[in-house]
Amino acid sequence: MKQTKAIVEEITKINDPIAEKNVHKERYLGALKHNNGKLDEDELGQSLGFSKEYTDEIIEELLSDGKITVTCRYRPTEEKSGR
Repeated sequence: MKQTKAIVEEITKINDPIAEKNVHKERYLGALKHNNGKLDEDELGQSLGFSKEYTDEIIEELLSDGKITVTCRYRPTEEKSGR
């Protein structure tokens, strides 16, 4: 009985764009937690197979859900030779 219920739930998720988006949001959130700043937001989305536009959409929804916050990451610029 459990297997049948799980299969029905999976089929429902496959045919439900909202459920699919929620799965993608959870995948992105999990990847973001494990990323440790190695990849920027778009590179992380691309590593999951998402386009830049879809990644931006996922980020917007995670922000509005309160699951992520915006932080500023500063990186030093490369010094030009001769200075």
